[in-house]
Amino acid sequence: MPKSNRISTLTALFLLLVDLTGCQSELSRTQPEQFDNPEFSIKASNLLFFRNVRSYYYQQVHDTLQPLEVYRWHNYTHKPNAPQIQPLLVINTLQDQATMLVELRLPHGRKVQNFCLILTSVSGRDTLLCQTTDAPQIHHQLLTRLYRAIENKVQIDYLAKNQKLLTLFSTKKEQSEFMIQVRDYLRLTGAYD
Repeated sequence: MPKSNRISTLTALFLLLVDLTGCQSELSRTQPEQFDNPEFSIKASNLLFFRNVRSYYYQQVHDTLQPLEVYRWHNYTHKPNAPQIQPLLVINTLQDQATMLVELRLPHGRKVQNFCLILTSVSGRDTLLCQTTDAPQIHHQLLTRLYRAIENKVQIDYLAKNQKLLTLFSTKKEQSEFMIQVRDYLRLTGAYD
């Protein structure tokens, strides 16, 4: 067999092998089992990336003690114009863990301890209940549900006692900033790259 035919045959086999196996590494895609069932553990390289690149977009909350580092998105105010989900990113450097906790802040500045969110789509309504004292897994599930609801253009409302439904994530900016925060948290825990 001539040398040029061997090279083209080997090249074709190599391209077929690459096509069959794909060129993605394990780190380049979301792993559903990790996304839905988090371990909250972080690698040093992910924490370094957060501190050197992503932390610019956050404000560190200073009323916490080491080894906890708590971050809030820098654009959030104590008195937003409308009810607003304001996640807290909590990094425990002693245990190499990161969690994100869901907080709801009302326009007058009050933080709500227990709240009810209603997701409304063409297929019906879904109710999500949250307490600030819930376990990190519950907060993680709520965050991922809200993330997927925004992706699927589902309306998200906050139901206040003796009040009408108030819409959350009403602007594109608010939606995109929330999704960026969730991705930063998932990147820290290795579930998203």
